[in-house]
Amino acid sequence: MISILIKPSQLIIKLACLIVILAVLFTLSSNQIHAQIPEIKSHKHQTRVGTHGMVMFGEQQLYVSHLGLYHFPHDYQIILPVKLSDNDEAETINLWRKTYKGLITIKPEIFNLSLLFPHHNASSASHATTKLTTITVDIYEGHFERGGVLKWPNVQLTLDKAIIFRPLQIDSDISGVNYYVFGDKQNSYMVYQIGARPDRDHILKISGLMHFPFQKNHVKLVTSSLAKQTRGEDFQYYLQQTKIGDTFKITLNDEEYNVKVEKNIYFETADFSF
Repeated sequence: MISILIKPSQLIIKLACLIVILAVLFTLSSNQIHAQIPEIKSHKHQTRVGTHGMVMFGEQQLYVSHLGLYHFPHDYQIILPVKLSDNDEAETINLWRKTYKGLITIKPEIFNLSLLFPHHNASSASHATTKLTTITVDIYEGHFERGGVLKWPNVQLTLDKAIIFRPLQIDSDISGVNYYVFGDKQNSYMVYQIGARPDRDHILKISGLMHFPFQKNHVKLVTSSLAKQTRGEDFQYYLQQTKIGDTFKITLNDEEYNVKVEKNIYFETADFSF
C-alpha cells in the first residue's frame, strides 16, 4: 500500500486553483443566461435588434411602415419619412415605382428598432431626430417573406424622424376605428391605429383633402364614419371589400371631409389574429 502525503501548502494552492476555475465557469454561465433574457427597459433604451421588414409607399415623399407584431422585438407601429440616398439610383427606382403598382416591401439590414425613436432637441421639438439616420435595405416586389421578388439590393435610405412610434399591445384599450392621416394635398394617406388582438394593419391612399392645411410630417388621428361598424367581423369584412373609388367621411380640425379611396396599399390580418 502506497501512502501519498500532501503538504498543507500544496493543498491550499490546489484549492485556490479550483476556486478560480469554478468562478470563471460561473461567470461564463451567467453571461450566457443574461444574453438570452432581454433587458426590461423603456422603448427608448431597450435593444430590439432583428430583421424589421417594412412596407414602402409614397410619391414624391417616400414613407416606410414597420411590419409590426404583438411580440418583442417587433412590437411597435412605426411610420417614418425616408428618401433614397443616391440621386442616380433614386431616379431609376422611382421610374420603376411609377410603373409597378403592387405592394413594395423592404428588408433592412439587421438593426436595433429602438434607434428609430424620435429624440427631441431640448430647445425645439421641431428639431427631433433619430439616432439612426441611414440604413441599407433590399427592395422587393411583393412581401419579402411571402414569395416577393428582390428588385433592388443594397439600397441606402436616409431616415427622417418617425411620425408614428407607438407600442403594440395584445390587450390595448383603444376603442373605435381610428386612422392617422398625413401627407399633402396631392398625396394623402390613412393608416389604421392598431389596437388589441385580433386586429389588422391597413394603409390607404386617399383623395379629397385639397382644402386641408397639411403640415409637413405631422399626423392627425381621426375616427372615420367606418367606426359605426364594429371592430369585429363586420368591420373586417368591410375593409376587405374596400376598393378604389369607395368614399367615406372623416373629420379633421372640426371640419368634415368626403374622402375617396385611391389605393389599398396594404391590408393584413394574419399577423394580428389569435
